[in-house]
Amino acid sequence: MRVIFSLRARLRALKQRRKLEAEMHEEMRLHLEQRTEEYCHDGLTLEEAARAAAIEFGSLASLKEEAREARGWDWTESLLRNVRYARRQLASSKLFSAVTIGSLSLFLGINAAAFAVLDSLVLNPLPFPYPDRIVEVYNSLPKVGVAKFCSNVGQYLDFKANVSAFETAGLWEMHQDAFADADRAKILVTATVTPEVFDLLGVHPSIGRFFDLTSSRPNAPRVVVLTESFWAEHFHRAPSVVGKTIRLNGEEYEIVGVAPAAMEKFAPQVQALRPLTWDPAEPVLRSGYSPMLIARLKAGSTVALAQSQTAALEKAFYDGAAPRTRAFIDQTGQTVRVDLLRRQRAEAFAHPLFLLQASAAAVLLVAFANILDLFIARINAREMEFHTRAALGASRKDIVFQLGVESGVIGIFGLLGGLAVAEAGLALANHFVAILSPNTVAFHLQTSVVAATAAASLLLIAVTTIITSSQVLQTSWRRYRETGTRTQSRSMQSRKLAGYFVVGQIAFGLMVTVIAILLLQSFLRAAAVPPGFNADRLLSLRLAVPESKEHTLPIRLDEELRKLPGIESCVVTAAPFYLVPPVNASMPLGAVHIRGYEAGPGDGLPSAYYCGVTANYADVLGLNMLRGRWFSEPEIASGRYVVIDETFSKHYFSGQDPIGQKMVINRAAPTTDSDWLEIIGVANNVLHNGIGDKSGQPFVYLSRAHTPFFGAASILIKTERPTDEVLKSVRETVAAVDSEIPVFDNKPERVLMEESIQDRRALMFLLVSLAGCCVFLASLGIYGSLSYDISRRIREIGIRLAIGTPKKDIMKMLMTATCFRATTGVLIGLACGLLLHRYVASLLFNVSPVDVGAYTTSAVVVLIGSLIACLIPAARASRIDPVVALRAE
Repeated sequence: MRVIFSLRARLRALKQRRKLEAEMHEEMRLHLEQRTEEYCHDGLTLEEAARAAAIEFGSLASLKEEAREARGWDWTESLLRNVRYARRQLASSKLFSAVTIGSLSLFLGINAAAFAVLDSLVLNPLPFPYPDRIVEVYNSLPKVGVAKFCSNVGQYLDFKANVSAFETAGLWEMHQDAFADADRAKILVTATVTPEVFDLLGVHPSIGRFFDLTSSRPNAPRVVVLTESFWAEHFHRAPSVVGKTIRLNGEEYEIVGVAPAAMEKFAPQVQALRPLTWDPAEPVLRSGYSPMLIARLKAGSTVALAQSQTAALEKAFYDGAAPRTRAFIDQTGQTVRVDLLRRQRAEAFAHPLFLLQASAAAVLLVAFANILDLFIARINAREMEFHTRAALGASRKDIVFQLGVESGVIGIFGLLGGLAVAEAGLALANHFVAILSPNTVAFHLQTSVVAATAAASLLLIAVTTIITSSQVLQTSWRRYRETGTRTQSRSMQSRKLAGYFVVGQIAFGLMVTVIAILLLQSFLRAAAVPPGFNADRLLSLRLAVPESKEHTLPIRLDEELRKLPGIESCVVTAAPFYLVPPVNASMPLGAVHIRGYEAGPGDGLPSAYYCGVTANYADVLGLNMLRGRWFSEPEIASGRYVVIDETFSKHYFSGQDPIGQKMVINRAAPTTDSDWLEIIGVANNVLHNGIGDKSGQPFVYLSRAHTPFFGAASILIKTERPTDEVLKSVRETVAAVDSEIPVFDNKPERVLMEESIQDRRALMFLLVSLAGCCVFLASLGIYGSLSYDISRRIREIGIRLAIGTPKKDIMKMLMTATCFRATTGVLIGLACGLLLHRYVASLLFNVSPVDVGAYTTSAVVVLIGSLIACLIPAARASRIDPVVALRAE
C-alpha cells in the first residue's frame, strides 16, 4: 500500500506541478518572513534580520531543487525545460530546422513507403495462420526451359492421400468468366478450388457456408462462393444473398456463402470461387497441367520432408508408367518441387523491391550525413553559448542532455513528417497499382512499418547525439575563455569528420547512380526492341469465351465485325495475342513431335508456344513471311497445316528446308501419315509474351478451328477511327451476337507495348530519382563542408591574400582536399558497385551489369556535381577582402 500511495503522490505532483511550485514558493516565503520577525524581536533591524534569516535558510534555489527531488519527478521537469529550450532554439534557426526536419521527413517517408510495399509483397505476403507451413507443389521441366509449371488432379489425389508431411492439400485455378450483370455482360475473375483450400488457409465464411467435396462431382449442383468485396459491390452486403443465383458463362450458379476479406489477400483479383470438378469414376491421369497445388504442412514437418516424400511418389509413378509417359518425363526432365508459398509469391518482386529499399536506405544515409554536417557546424557556431552556460554552472552533462533533447525533437518531427510522406507515397503507389492491376489489395502503413520507421528515427537520433556530444566533450572551454579562440585540434577533428562524411556520401551516391544508369540503359534498349508486328492503328480487345461457344462465336463475330464502317480488317484469335504484366500468364506451351527429328543425347523434348489464327491474321499484323506462305482459307478449314516462326526453323531445321516437313504439337506422335501436320511457311519472330520472355521458346501458328481457346480470345482490329468510337461499335456488335459475352482489356496495341515495360519504367524512374537525390545531397554535403572549412579559415585566407597569393592558388588550395575526398568516394563507390553487380543482373535487359559506359557515366556525373559544389564556395572565398577578413577575426 505504501508503494501505491507513493506512486499516487508522485503522479499528483507531476499533474499539478505548477500549483505545487506556487505552494512551495509561498511556504518558503512564509518561513523566511517568520524567521525574519523572530530576529527582529531579538533586537535586530529589519535589514539585519532579513539578512540573518537568508543566511540561515541558505539558497532558496537549492531548497527548491531538493523539494523537487523529493517529489521524484525532477527529471521530467528537467526534460520539459530542455524541450522548451530546444523549441526556442529551433524556432530561432528556421533555416536549419526546415532543412533538417524536411530532409529527415522526406527520406524517412520514402524508406517507409518502400518498406511497406516490400513487407506486403515479399516479407509478409500471406497474412494467414502459420504462413511458414503453407507450401506450393509444382512441376519443373528444365529440359524445355520451363522452371515452373502447374500441377494436376492426379498429383493432388496422390499427394493428399500418401504424403504424411501434409496436413491437407487443395487445388486452385484462375479463370475469367462471363458474368451477366443487370446492365451488360462483364468479366468476372473467378477461381475453381477444392474445399480443402478454405481449411488450409484458415478462413471461415462471413455468411452462409463453403462447398464440400460433393460439389466437385461433374453433375453436382452448380454453386458459388462470393468474395466480400463482390458481395458489397453487387449485393450491398445483404444477408439474403445466400440462396440467390448469378449467371456465369451462360449458366446459373447458386450462391451458398460469402468468403471473408482475408480470402482476398490470397488472390486480390478473385471475385468468386467455384468448385473444381472431375469425374472420380474415370481414371485420373497425372497429365495435363493447369491448377496450382497448395498444401499445409503438419506441425513439426518440414519442406525437405515433404520434398522427399513427393519425390518418392513420383519415382514410383515413373517406374509403373507407360513407355511413352516415361519418355516424356525423360525428355522434359520433369520433377516435382515443394517450396514455401510465401517464397514463391515473393520471387517475382524480391529483387527489384530489395534493390529499391537498399537504394532508398543509401539516400537516407547520405541525407543523414548532411544533417550531421549541419549539426556539427551548428555546435561549433554555438561555442560561445556553451561557454556562457558553463560559466553559469551548467555541467557538460547538462549541455549534452540538451543537445540530445534537440536531436530528439528534430527526430520526432522528422518521424511524424516521414509517416505523412509515406502515406502520400503509398496513396500514389495504390493509384498506379489500381490502374495496372485492378482489384489488388491496397498497401497500408502496417504496425511493423511504423515500428521500423520509428526505430530508424531513434537510431538516427542516437547517432546524432553521440557524435555531437563527442564534439562538446572535446571542447576546451578554459582555453576558449582565456584566449577567445577555438582550439586547433578541435577544428582539425571537425574537418576530418566532415571529410569522412563527404567520402561516404559520394560512395553511396555513386552506387545508386550506377544502378540507375544501368536500369535506364536497360529500359531504353527494351523500348527499342521491335515487337515483330506492325502496331500502327491496331486495336486489341479480349473476350471471355465459354468452351461451348469457342468454335461458333468467333466465326459469327468475324462476319459481323467486318461489316462495321471504318474497319480495314479484323481477326478473332484463339488465344490472347500480347500478354504483358500484370497478366501472370503466357501463350499456351505444347510438346512438339517432328517426323524424322532425332534429339541428341541429353536434349529435351521439342516444345513451342502456339495459338490459333485465321487466313487474314498475317495481313492484320503485317507479318513477314521469310519462307513459304501463309494459310489460305481452305488450309485453315482443313486444319492440316502449320506456320512456324524463325526461331523454330533455326532450332529444329538448321541447315535444311522446313517447308514440307511434318510435325504435330500438344499431342502424341501420330501412327499414320494422315495425322501429321505440314509446315507451309516460316514467319518472322513476334514477341507474343512481351519483351521479358527469356525462355527462347519457338512459336507455331495453327488453324483457329482446331485449337482450344482456353476460355479467352482476342479481337485485333486495324482502323483509322478513334478508339472510343470503335470500342462502342464493337461492344454493340458483340452484344448483338451474344449478350452474355463481355469485352475487356480494350487498348491500342501501342499502349499494350508500353505496358509491357511498365514495371521496368517504374523501377527505372524511382531509382533515377533516388540517384538524382543522392548526387544532389552529396554535392550539397561537399558545398556545406567546404563552406564550413572556409568559415574557419577566414583569417588564414585574409593573410594569404594580403601578402599577394594569387586567387587561383587560393581556390586550388581550398579545392584540393575536397576533390581528393570526392575522388576517393568515387573509387570506393565503383568498387562496391562491382561487388554488387550480380544482384542487379536479373533486372537488366541486354545490358551487362559491369557495363563500362554506365560506370564511367556515373563517375563523371558524380565528379561534375562534386566539382561544381567545390567551385562555388572556393570562388567566393577567393573574392574575400583581406581587410574585412582580418577585422572579422
